[in-house]
Amino acid sequence: MDMVCLSGMNNSLRSEWSILIQSFVENDSVEVRADKNHGLIGQLKTQGLTFHDLKVYAKHLSDERKSINNQIEDIKNSIDNKYQTMENLILVKSDTSDVLAQIEELNNLGELLSKKMSQIERKSKSLRLAESLF
Repeated sequence: MDMVCLSGMNNSLRSEWSILIQSFVENDSVEVRADKNHGLIGQLKTQGLTFHDLKVYAKHLSDERKSINNQIEDIKNSIDNKYQTMENLILVKSDTSDVLAQIEELNNLGELLSKKMSQIERKSKSLRLAESLF
């Protein structure tokens, strides 16, 4: 019976220690993030950037995002049209290899635009962080 009690206390102590250690780690990570944020603000200011400059860049990123979205939509419509053309060619038993090549090319272009969009999203996220800290 005493062993069961000791085992329960041992588990309880382990839980408390893990909670304590986790709180230290979380506090350190908060301090590290704060230091990085202050470093980011310092970098921006040493480069001579102002809050207005950040807003202008945010507008530029927003415009670029809209442009890429429009391009992706155009590619999607083109692919849909190519598939329709391919279905028609299949119905008349014609060669579809050219249309398939065009669809593949459009897919590749869409992938490139998606990657570019991801880069813009990362930049926008960093920019929002910088604006909130400025």
